[in-house]
Order: sequence, then C-alpha cells, then structure tokens
Amino acid sequence: MAENFPFSDVDAYIFVVRGKLRASDETIFKAIADSGKPVCVARSFSDGTSCDERDAITLDIQRRFGLSPDHHIGFSSNRNGDGINAIFKAVAGC
Repeated sequence: MAENFPFSDVDAYIFVVRGKLRASDETIFKAIADSGKPVCVARSFSDGTSCDERDAITLDIQRRFGLSPDHHIGFSSNRNGDGINAIFKAVAGC
C-alpha cells in the first residue's frame, strides 16, 4: 500500500493516531519518515487524559516510531477541539 502513495507530492505530514498503536501504524509511519518530509504526530481522542497518561503515550509513540525525545507529540480532542490549533502551529513550523 505505501508504495502506491505519492509521498513526493506533499510538503509535510500530520500523522494522526488514536488509541493503541498497531504494527500497520509503524509501517506507514516509517514510509512517511523515509520520504524525508517533515512529520508532525498528533494523538486524537485525548479527552480526559491526565498529564501522566500523556507523558506515557508520548514516550510510547517516540519509542515505537523511533522519534527523538524532543519530537513534539500533539494531543487533541475531537469532541471539543482542544489542541487542534497547537497541531496546526506545529505543522506551520515544519
């Protein structure tokens, strides 16, 4: 599937994950990262996650995707829109 995606046709990516990461998430993320384009990672459906939970989620995403500890992971709520503007600002900075 990834070999058919036109990776060169975009300037940057927002890679959105929800809930538990799967092997397929890691596979497509690797294909995106290998494209050399900037990638911002966002965790959706984050309503009610505590700071400790967000820290654990951030560490898991960074570890599974091979991201540096300073790679920002955005958190957003699909219910109330919290975090969406911060994700757009992160993309603008890519």
